[in-house]
Amino acid sequence: MFGTKTNAENRLEVQVLYLLEDGDSCVAIQRKPERVSPIYLPEAVSRSLLLFFRQPTDGDEVELRSRLQAFLTKTNENRPTSTAPRVVKGGKPRRINSQEYVRKWEGLFPARMLETLARLQDTCNARNDGSEVDLSNRFVTGADLDGDRDEDWVANGYGLLCTGPDGGHRQLAGDENGATVWIMLSNDGKLGSVAEFRLAPGDTIRRYDGYVVINSKLGIYSLKGSAAGEPLKSVPAGGRVVFTLYRMKP
Repeated sequence: MFGTKTNAENRLEVQVLYLLEDGDSCVAIQRKPERVSPIYLPEAVSRSLLLFFRQPTDGDEVELRSRLQAFLTKTNENRPTSTAPRVVKGGKPRRINSQEYVRKWEGLFPARMLETLARLQDTCNARNDGSEVDLSNRFVTGADLDGDRDEDWVANGYGLLCTGPDGGHRQLAGDENGATVWIMLSNDGKLGSVAEFRLAPGDTIRRYDGYVVINSKLGIYSLKGSAAGEPLKSVPAGGRVVFTLYRMKP
């Protein structure tokens, strides 16, 4: 399956959307399809594109490809072309037991966080292609959030990745508008509670004695334990910023 679009420079691009072979092949669908040279397109596709661009459609397969190549080369002058996306040959659907998969993080995260990771693993491998949740080294930030001198954790959705069978990464819990953030407060050195918030880049977490304040574009919330109270009208006086959300690329 292929498509065409006009890019930001008002130039035409041909894009591969899916590349399907025989029934025993598994295709890695890329998030951003690559451009493909017209010389690889079948005759019927070349003819259809020429018709779409209102170009002559007479001649054999070689003539059609050459005409399409010349037309797009002129239209996309100074823009490189590339081959079609990689194909994983011989791949088989692979289910992953998400509960078993997240056990490697037992003892590291509290039970509620493991449940969240299992749910995200199911989302990551929704196509049963063997995609797995990966946690980057930027996923967790350790800090004393509530002033009790125990290290608490902030888990940053930008650092939670889904890795596909082709090795490509995509973020599961973050985009250009913000990310999901999980706050884990500790009690006597043991992480116990988990609170989940959606934050935008630039939003902060502030430390006060015995509680935490989340200052976000969606509202201001006070957090003690795992329970967030009613939204506050303003940020309480004092406090110290201990975490700021910054956008990260996968």
